[in-house]
Amino acid sequence: MAPRRTLLLALVALLLAVPALVLGSALRPAVEDRSAASPGGGQAGGSEGIGPLGGLLVAQRPTVRLGADTVVQSGQLTLSARGFAPGEPLVVEAVLAEEGKQVELHRPTAGADGSLEELAVSVPEAVTSGQRTIRVTGQQSGQVGEATVYVRAARPWLVLGAETLRPTDRLGFVAGGFEPHEQVRVAFGQPEAPATFELSADRAGNTVWTETPLPSVQAGAYQLVLIGAQSGVRLDRTVQVEPLKPVLELSPWYGPPGGHLELNGQGFLPRETVSVAYDEAQVGEFEADEYGNTWGLRVPDIPYDATHTLVVTLKGATSGAAASAEFKVADPHPWAELSTYAGPPGAAVYVSGGGWAARERVTLHLGEDASPAVGSGTTDEYGYLRFAGPAPIPPSADGIVQIVAVGERSGAQTSAKFTVVRPYIPGAVPGGQPQSPRPTLPVPTPVPTVSPR
Repeated sequence: MAPRRTLLLALVALLLAVPALVLGSALRPAVEDRSAASPGGGQAGGSEGIGPLGGLLVAQRPTVRLGADTVVQSGQLTLSARGFAPGEPLVVEAVLAEEGKQVELHRPTAGADGSLEELAVSVPEAVTSGQRTIRVTGQQSGQVGEATVYVRAARPWLVLGAETLRPTDRLGFVAGGFEPHEQVRVAFGQPEAPATFELSADRAGNTVWTETPLPSVQAGAYQLVLIGAQSGVRLDRTVQVEPLKPVLELSPWYGPPGGHLELNGQGFLPRETVSVAYDEAQVGEFEADEYGNTWGLRVPDIPYDATHTLVVTLKGATSGAAASAEFKVADPHPWAELSTYAGPPGAAVYVSGGGWAARERVTLHLGEDASPAVGSGTTDEYGYLRFAGPAPIPPSADGIVQIVAVGERSGAQTSAKFTVVRPYIPGAVPGGQPQSPRPTLPVPTPVPTVSPR
């Protein structure tokens, strides 16, 4: 009984397996033909169609075929499609991926077999030149098929990154309207001596985005010219190079002659030599950094003979660009004060004050500046003098003594008065001889008092 049951189950399994084998063998060739046609020939896949995978039915991608892989703007493009639902509405559009937009071209309807036969669509100028994607989308099934087309420009064109540049900028440009893959000669510079190089157009007749340094840093008008070797297409544009406009900052911007000076300079050419001038007389030079700047640069001190305003100028040796700033000179107007204003002959007097040149020696004189120096001191960075001297008051001095302070570099001078005060001597008459002392009167002897009894 058991062997008969086993034989019966085997017969049932065999009857169920035969239809599946027949169906799989019938579907496989159709799927292989469809997938084999996918690469090349202006066609590509989108969503999925029908086909077996491990005994299951799965969707395959629809296919789109183009009559030609290139088209000119405003021209006609022929396309065919397979793999959509019978009679479903379709949308044909051009996808501009880098611009992030789509341009609708047509709204046809699929045939009874889900195909689209030899549809001619117009490619408007809104579809810019370059490599573009033609996409066909089924509005009911959601199936998508795509193919690549190269759109050529209807007219030659040239786009610049900027028409006005600084000498440190690079010129960027892209052009189109040439023959596919042709060589394009580029000339850039002054008309009499331009710099030249070559570019290759792509399958759409466009160049890649190109950047080139300026052939000269001098300000002026420069000509950019592109010429196609086969087509003879010529494109040209004028590029204006502006002069550099450097900036100069002084620190400090006000002070006495002889003071230290630092500066910040910006806007020169990278690594160019920059000269430093005071009132048009060069006093030094430096090299700008990789950005064309300098920061906290110590330059020669303010000249001691500078008065009122000193013009500081930076000028680039290569660019010729210049920047100026004014340093306000604090003209010397000294003042002085004494450590003491009165005292006996021989007193030591110290002098402080301000208003001289920076770091200059100040000499001290008694009476007038022509007399020998009796003491000295040195001013600080700001022209201040602190406790110069001492200036000794002569033992023979009497009355008012004028102490004169003179700056050796600036020649500026001022004075302060010291009053000589002699000590008191009994019997002394100022300017006369000592007198005899007055006689001393006797002190009366007290009389004893008798008290009453």
